[in-house]
Amino acid sequence: MNDISELLITSCRSTMHLWRGLTAGGANTIHTYKVHGSIEMSTLNVLGNDYIMVAEANKPLLHVWPITSIEENLTPRIVLPEPARVVAVSTDNCYLAVGIDKKLLIWQLCSGVLLTTQEVHLSPITCIKFSPDSDYLITGATNGNVLVYNFSNLVDIQETYQVHKGQGQTKPLYNKLDHISAVTHICIGGFSLKSRFATSSLDNTCRIYELLTGQLLLQLIYKEGISTFTLDTSLWSLYLGTSSGIIQQYNLTNPPRSTIQHVSDTNNKLFFVGHTQQVNCLALNITNDILVSGSEDKLVLVWDVESRQILNKLEHKSPITNIGFICSTAFTGCKPKVVLAELQRIISLDSEKYKVGVIQNQDITFSDDSDCEASRGDCELVLKDKLLMAYGVNERLYSCLTKMIQERDGVKYK
Repeated sequence: MNDISELLITSCRSTMHLWRGLTAGGANTIHTYKVHGSIEMSTLNVLGNDYIMVAEANKPLLHVWPITSIEENLTPRIVLPEPARVVAVSTDNCYLAVGIDKKLLIWQLCSGVLLTTQEVHLSPITCIKFSPDSDYLITGATNGNVLVYNFSNLVDIQETYQVHKGQGQTKPLYNKLDHISAVTHICIGGFSLKSRFATSSLDNTCRIYELLTGQLLLQLIYKEGISTFTLDTSLWSLYLGTSSGIIQQYNLTNPPRSTIQHVSDTNNKLFFVGHTQQVNCLALNITNDILVSGSEDKLVLVWDVESRQILNKLEHKSPITNIGFICSTAFTGCKPKVVLAELQRIISLDSEKYKVGVIQNQDITFSDDSDCEASRGDCELVLKDKLLMAYGVNERLYSCLTKMIQERDGVKYK
């Protein structure tokens, strides 16, 4: 892993750390973010290169820090109706989905508008996952039920109006009732309509489905409950964390002929052995050559995927709750591109309160109109300089190319 390009975020129940130098044998902490409470499991979200967000356990609060600062962002203060068990932000950083008991709530981040609140499951929600293109949203619950939604249907104003009036709920594309115990994790591939998604459960199984149709492609059965898992970018390898602390790698490039596969010690010898208690979270870096695991044993282990050897041990003061990677470009010092607002408690059907979330790469200016005009003028000057530079480069290239042709042909061109 190139430490210049990626940094690691880890959290235990009381603190969150940002690390670099993971493979050098001497990882060092860049920042330590403190929480005056307990960090909820699997609620870490990184909002672009701007913010880190986690939920506080047993309190209706979301804590947000600028990535480059250890001081918590208190304006706006993000307060939920009730304590959240699971939190997910869409890939485009426009929407916030929260699981509170059996209810699914979705807000628009830039306006704070509550778009929908529905009791979608018969038991508490354990997982929420957006697809990489934010077109789909999948939820899992303690009873093993998995629901797959077209996200646009969930936030459609007309659908929201019908639900708000008590006239039914948003219908999922399909639901899967295959698991018989709590769903522990969900992963979705990044191939749009051709994607696959996987689910794990305490019923000792991991299942892989086709996203568009919900067809079951593979069911892996293990000897113990699967507490979490992760997939590589190409969906060639599956890494499963178990209740005993063992991490197992399963090769998906040579799937069995049957959709049901019993994975035993004899036919799967790719083990990562190092934890002594349940694995709570797993993450792969962008090049898929470094695996990071967090456990109830208060350790974060950094693994080399090819050799399955431990490269680094990061000790914490309590069980690990979240891990994730971010790009080091977050420390370039740019102004934030993600806009946050206080969350509304009541659904408003007034269309004037809705805002259009624009995804753009220019720095947002939080100042008065005169400053905005000055900033716009500066941008025009920069663009003009770049255009003049391009003219100069093109002129030199043309001159050089003409000279080369003249030398080759022995002819002078005007």
